[in-house]
Amino acid sequence: MKKSNSGGWTWGLILLLLLTLLPMSVSATGNNYLRIIRKSEYHQEIRGISYKIWRIGDHKPQLDESARSRSWEADRTHFRSMSLDELDAKYPPALLTEPTNVDGMIEDIELPDGRYYMRAVEKDAGGLLTERWRETATVFEVPLNDAFHVDVYPKPNVSSEPPGDIRLIKYSELVREENRMKGVTFELFRKNPGAKDISLGEYVTDERGEINVRDLPQGSYFFREKVTLPGYELLTKDIPVNLNDERGSTVEVVNNRPETGGKKFRKVDGDGSPLSGAVFKLLRQVKDLNGQIRFDRVIADGKEVTLISNEAGDFEVNGLAFGTYVLEETQVPIIDVQVYDAPQTPIFFEVTENSYHDVERLSVVNRKRPPEGDGPDVPVTGDIQIFLYAGIGGLLVLAGILYYRRSTRTISS
Repeated sequence: MKKSNSGGWTWGLILLLLLTLLPMSVSATGNNYLRIIRKSEYHQEIRGISYKIWRIGDHKPQLDESARSRSWEADRTHFRSMSLDELDAKYPPALLTEPTNVDGMIEDIELPDGRYYMRAVEKDAGGLLTERWRETATVFEVPLNDAFHVDVYPKPNVSSEPPGDIRLIKYSELVREENRMKGVTFELFRKNPGAKDISLGEYVTDERGEINVRDLPQGSYFFREKVTLPGYELLTKDIPVNLNDERGSTVEVVNNRPETGGKKFRKVDGDGSPLSGAVFKLLRQVKDLNGQIRFDRVIADGKEVTLISNEAGDFEVNGLAFGTYVLEETQVPIIDVQVYDAPQTPIFFEVTENSYHDVERLSVVNRKRPPEGDGPDVPVTGDIQIFLYAGIGGLLVLAGILYYRRSTRTISS
């Protein structure tokens, strides 16, 4: 007789029921995915912001909302007083995010469960990681739910102050529109009290002589002129800009054209004959803000100035600001297969009020290069000795022959 298996089925159903009633928290937790959404108080997307994230402890699910808010506020006060190095040392390893995209977002940052603190950072001109600005809501927790997505909306401490734009307009003279300057390079800095000012990069004035930098947080900035146009003095003072509201700030920079002059040259060979087709570039001696001397290429209309000698060997340059310049020969002339050597030393000259009107042109001399394998027929010392010894030997041989013949005649007679 077959035994009934109803008891087994009964226990199976009971076990299944118990499994369904177990709390979900016993299931294994996995990694969570964080999304940072960076917008201003006025819902403007803020792009280009990187964050450093430190895990500061475990998630505290037992806290109610009120207790959690008080705990977060205490953490914010504590961590805001710590430097990046102190946070790195106490809570390694830190996670450095990619910058926020054009929508002000960083998506799918994988994080294990825990309690976190984050701060906006950036790299300075030397590649070192520095603090950009501190946020208000920078402590957050990742819940104990598998593959949960957490959205964090950090705001700067001045969240009521939306970002603004800075515009620089470069003029050559006080007479405005027709004298805007294209192609002038500036570096923009953000003032960082008590530390090194932060460089935001170099910008070049456009067709309208303008530089426009958008979505900057409010604060104090300054422009520093790096490269100007031929005939203009490089500004030695920084141009301050204060960004106080979302309407932005505009600064106008005027360079009155300084007194200018020029210089005339003549390209000749060692005999004083003119040489055509020699090509030169022009460098200007300048002193930077640190007092260091350097030589900058002279640029006109966005191109490097080049000078070429004509059939008479003449060439000239005018409209240069007073100062010291250098001619550097980049292509030597070749005339009727005759090649010339470039000058061995740089050619310095001064531009003054009267330099362009000098009676004598400044001569630039090229020496002829001897043809390959050719040279003057002048024997060296060793060759002269060989010829001398050969001549003496020949005379001795001739004397011996004459003596032999004379002796032979005497014997015969």
